[in-house]
Amino acid sequence: MASLDRLAKLLTQAADALEEAAGEIRELAFHADGNLDRIGQALVHILDVQDEIYSVRPDLVPDDIPRPPDDGHGPAAK
Repeated sequence: MASLDRLAKLLTQAADALEEAAGEIRELAFHADGNLDRIGQALVHILDVQDEIYSVRPDLVPDDIPRPPDDGHGPAAK
């Protein structure tokens, strides 16, 4: 069943796979300029969706991502 938990996990896996693919492209020198740009754009889009998820579910933010201090106005304040 679909959930934000599952979506966050899938997006993290997708980002990890794209980072690995970028390394392969660099190593192979396979049209690196264009392909790395496209992978970078895909990663930015993934990060945008993750940010939207984390804004409504801050409990899903991984421990290795710094969290902004709670200023009393965010979702946790409600």
